[in-house]
Amino acid sequence: MTRQTASDVVSDIAGAPAIITGRPFRQDRGRWGAYVNFLQQVTRGSGSNPRSGLSLFFNATLADRRTSVIDTQIAGGLTYTGPFQSRANDDIGLAIGATHVNSRVAWAQMLENHVGLGSVPVQRSEYVAEAYYTFRPRNGLEVRPNIQFVVEPGGTSQNRNALVFGLKTIANF
Repeated sequence: MTRQTASDVVSDIAGAPAIITGRPFRQDRGRWGAYVNFLQQVTRGSGSNPRSGLSLFFNATLADRRTSVIDTQIAGGLTYTGPFQSRANDDIGLAIGATHVNSRVAWAQMLENHVGLGSVPVQRSEYVAEAYYTFRPRNGLEVRPNIQFVVEPGGTSQNRNALVFGLKTIANF
């Protein structure tokens, strides 16, 4: 069995900051990650669809700080299926989330700026809120417009907040 290695996000082969020394990044054995997902229906709608009603969700992921630029993501929200009597299979949702950049990476970015090797934005966390409506006009077809508001895109205050409009479509034959 071959063990996989991955590059450390900060340290060089001698354990010093690679951004300063210019030496190759240390190779670490193994990588790890963990996630948890919860979905709970909390109310039932009055329609014929047993899934109709309000559901809450929570998702979280953790990643190895040695080898991952992004070390934490967390999101939560709610969905309501069957928002209208005539649209029993449609759903509407609202979610909020955060993506955290590994603090070791932020430290290396601050160090790079401090020693005059460049002027890079220091990354921390990005926050997002999203609202959507899923229209299901027939079995196998979904149209989902959404709107997102992103605070500090890329995890840095140097980027302007963004308002994003999207459209997802699914057709199953």
